[in-house]
Amino acid sequence: MVDLRHATLSELIRELQNRDGIRSMEIKKNEVHKVQAAGCDDSRSRYIKGEGPAIILEVKKS
Repeated sequence: MVDLRHATLSELIRELQNRDGIRSMEIKKNEVHKVQAAGCDDSRSRYIKGEGPAIILEVKKS
């Protein structure tokens, strides 16, 4: 395991990607992304939009 106090961003991402309950998606340089959270009860949708390069991490809450 990496000592997180002095870890670079790349090291933090690699460490997280190896854990259970984590999914990731790499967005390439010429790609765009739009993550949407929408409620089933007609509540407002929320978005995160951006351009690559980027990595999106989904962390399952327990």
